[in-house]
Amino acid sequence: MKNLNEQISRMKSMMGLNESVTYNYVNKGVDKYEFVTDKGIIYEVHLYPKKGYSFKTYEASFNVKGKNSEYETKLDMSHLNSVLNTVCSIVEKEIKDKGIRKVIMNPAYGERDVNKSDNRKLFNPNTRYELYLRFLRNRYPEDAILPGLGTIGIDATKIFPNIFNEPTKLSIIMDLLNGFNNVGKKIEVADFDGEDESNFKYEGELENDNRGMVYVVISVQDGWGEYNIEIEDIDGDGGKNEEYFNSFEKLIEYIKINLI
Repeated sequence: MKNLNEQISRMKSMMGLNESVTYNYVNKGVDKYEFVTDKGIIYEVHLYPKKGYSFKTYEASFNVKGKNSEYETKLDMSHLNSVLNTVCSIVEKEIKDKGIRKVIMNPAYGERDVNKSDNRKLFNPNTRYELYLRFLRNRYPEDAILPGLGTIGIDATKIFPNIFNEPTKLSIIMDLLNGFNNVGKKIEVADFDGEDESNFKYEGELENDNRGMVYVVISVQDGWGEYNIEIEDIDGDGGKNEEYFNSFEKLIEYIKINLI
């Protein structure tokens, strides 16, 4: 009888697998939101830059307010899906507002997942990850979901391609550098450091079949109105040049004359 009751309980929980709503959420400050479920449970959502990862990569995390990420509400699937639905709505808003290119989620183990020999019910050691992954694959294009070792990446450029098709200062610089760098490895967004597409820095070696190897440092800082470049010929005799400009247009003109 006990096993039968457990099976019935699990079936009831799974009945809400595809049901969800979106709760109203409130911005509580930098990189933080809150929302309240129909059960009166308050959730905190955090979205912040992921240090050590490629440009414009953020981490999204959420938890019941006052509890750590391992805490479980033990409610049904419709509750979980509604929570994930609301978290994704917040993430999508931040992607559009900040031009975030990639979001990483790190589904935490449940309260008893530390002991992997424990006979879990709904949330066994890998189930929470699988449930998040299933939800995200149902919501977004397949090529936008990047499963990792304990993490799930979301490629925002595949979800909102129209946002990232418009030329930015970063994409303009990247195209110019790749036009010169016809021998070396193609430069990608991940090769840039900075805050966003208007405040960033590139530093690296470029290789051109005519000019040879060149070391380049480019800094674009819209916030300060500063646009700098340093070019040093490694193979040739052009020496080293540093220039400082007060507009992006002047920097581009200099690159086209002195590098391209």
